[in-house]
Parts: sequence; structure tokens; C-alpha cells
Amino acid sequence: MSTYENQASDIKKVLHYDVIIVGAGMVGATLACALAEQGMQVLILDSALSPQIDLTQKPGLRVSAIHIASVNFLKKLQVWPLLSAKRLRPFTHMEIWETNPSNHTIDRLFKTDQSVVLDCQHIGEQALGYFIENDIFQAALHERLEALPTAQLLTGVSIDQFINPLDHAEKRILLTNKNEYVSPLIIGADGMLSQVRSWSGIQTNHTTYGQSAFVATVELPTDPGFLTWQAFTAQGPMAFLPLPVCANRYYASLVWYHTQIHHQALMALSDVELIRQISQHFPQQLPPILSLVSKNTFPLSKQIATSYVKPGVALIGDAAHTVHPLAGQGLNLGLQDAITLTDVIVTAWKKGEIYASLDVLKTYQQIRQADTRHMIWLLEACHYGFMSHNIVIKCLRKASFLGAKYQPIKRYITEYGAGKRLKILQNMYKIPSI
Repeated sequence: MSTYENQASDIKKVLHYDVIIVGAGMVGATLACALAEQGMQVLILDSALSPQIDLTQKPGLRVSAIHIASVNFLKKLQVWPLLSAKRLRPFTHMEIWETNPSNHTIDRLFKTDQSVVLDCQHIGEQALGYFIENDIFQAALHERLEALPTAQLLTGVSIDQFINPLDHAEKRILLTNKNEYVSPLIIGADGMLSQVRSWSGIQTNHTTYGQSAFVATVELPTDPGFLTWQAFTAQGPMAFLPLPVCANRYYASLVWYHTQIHHQALMALSDVELIRQISQHFPQQLPPILSLVSKNTFPLSKQIATSYVKPGVALIGDAAHTVHPLAGQGLNLGLQDAITLTDVIVTAWKKGEIYASLDVLKTYQQIRQADTRHMIWLLEACHYGFMSHNIVIKCLRKASFLGAKYQPIKRYITEYGAGKRLKILQNMYKIPSI
């Protein structure tokens, strides 16, 4: 007798859904909202509880950049008003430059002290994007899910067993609460260590970059405005992200890429000494720092699933791809997964097709793998290109900086960073936007 047969007599209820999503983080919850908005019966599970938000508290350490394409999607889902009622920070300009002073002939020739500024007006928008605390974003999504009649959110629950072979029409999830949940389609939105991906037998390719990111939330004496910037150095980028005003106080998030040994030393410093080190090494554009709110460091790596889909299974977000955090594109890639998968699934579902079939899901995979590969190429070109001392690569990157100052190229870069390329990919595969 199988393990499942042994447990069958203990099952309290068997509940059926159109889609089951494992992982109620920002990407999984966005997808759940999108599918439920279209009338699909959706169950979303997570072992963690929904975040509890206190807007009187200082900003959290975990912050994400949401670009305009993602914002427009969240407006369709009626999530954006919930976020706006809490707190977020728009950024209208992004300044990028290389700070690597040298008397080398190449540096003098290309005048690398000049920066490139991306402006929301280049693409006819009021902002390039928004900085949002992850917990606030997730809380707003969960609030919206509670209002959708065809969505059920279960948090603080654990999966005891995945049941049925992958080629079976119905997938079953048995929770530790002894209820069994059945659906033709299971979606893994459960992060880099995805249970769904492991259960499905999907492999990954993993790469480490030999660096880590040091992240700090700091209090500032004055409003930092709506400009975010990133300075490239030979050791790695440094970034400044303005955060929302809290209780009439001003905050920002700082990101410093360097070796793990360097960051371990930073973490051991007192707050006073750490602020001194930041002020000494960051560019002069950094405002004075009043105090340190929080800090942490994490290693940089890339992990890509060899496949995003199998019959009755799809991966989204970090379960499918974890990329270099440069330019804050990781979450946006995940949200674009949610946008594309919604369009693919709902289109098939409304036509009465088998939306969990491999043929249908492969359309999602083709679109998202193409976009993800392009983004990874750009991120790694920046990562390795700005750290290289090779003369040819130095010439190429400095020429690229000069080229980015020309309006057509600058506009293309701004549009790509704002996520406007997704529509082009969907049109190529003739996928309607829901």
C-alpha cells in the first residue's frame, strides 16, 4: 500500500481548484490576483504568515524597484490603490556613471566623468518606477486577494506531500492540515529553493559571482528627492535609492557591491564607524547620513531552471530564475512572468482548451525565457564589463556610455528598463493581453 493510500483515510476534505499556486510572495500573489480577477478558482499556499504592517515604523530593509509596466498591471488588478494608500516612493530620474579615476589615455579620451541620466519624460511617463518595501507590497496583494471571491489564501500551512505523477491530469497536494487540494495546474512561486521545482524534477544551472551585496537603510537630514543613482566602480556598483517619508523623517536605501570578505568587515563595525566608511567610499552625491536603521549582506548568484514548465506545472519568479540584482530587475522579471502566464492560461481557459497542457504552457516558457536571457546578458555585460581591466572591454564600455547620451539610444534603454518590451514579445507569439 502506498504512502498516499495509508493517509487517505485521514483526509478531512478534498477540494478542487482551477489553479494552485505554491508561494504567496509578491510574484505568486500577483499571479493569484490576476487569475482570480478573470474568474478562475485559485488557491494560493504559503508556509509563512501574511506580513503585519505598521506604517509608523521606519522603512524595512527589503525594498524593491517596480517599473512602469508592472505598475500598469497592478492598476488593472486594483492593487495599486492599496499600495498608494500605504507608502511608496516614485523615482523620476536615474543617473548612471563610472567612477574609476585614472590617467590612462582611454579615460582621458572618453571623458568618463560625465554621467547618463534617464528621465521619465523620455518615455512620456510621470515616473520611471517606484521603490516599495517588500512587506508592504505583499500585504497589499494579500488584502486584495481577501476581497476576490474566487481566490483562497492559506498562509502558515505546510505541504506534507505532492501526489500523482507529472503526466496525470490531476495534481494533488496534501497539507499537514490533512486536507487534500486538487488541480490540473500547480504553479511554483516558492522561491530559489522551490519545492515545486524539486518535486517536478526540473534541474537548475547555478553560478556564483564571487561578490556580495551590502544593503543598508539610513536616515537622512533632508528629503532625497526623486533621483536614484548608480555608480560603477572597479570593485562593483554603488547605488542610492530614495525611500518614502515616514513620520516626517527621510530615508534611503544604499547598496554596495564588493567582496564577501569586505562586507563581513563592514558588518562587524559600529554604526558610527560604518557610516564613516560609507561616507568615505561612496560618491560625493551621497547626502549626509544621520543614522543607520538596518543593514545586511547577501551573496550574489544566478540560478536558472533548465525548464520553466512540465505538463501541469509552471515555475515563475525566483523558482524559475534568480538573476544578478543589478538595476533591481529581478522582481520585475517575476512580475512579467505573472503577466505572461496569466495571458496564456486565461486565453486557453476561455477557449475551453486544456490550459495545463504542455503545448499551452510552452508558449509562456518561450516568451519568458527569451526575455530573461536578454536581461541576464545585459546584467552580466554590466557586471563583468565594468570590473574588467582589459583595454578592449574598457574601450567598449566607455564608447557605450557615450552612445547612451544620444536620444534614440537613451529612449530605448529607458523603455527597456521600464518593461515596455514585454508587449513586443507577446505580440510575436500572438498572445492577447487580458
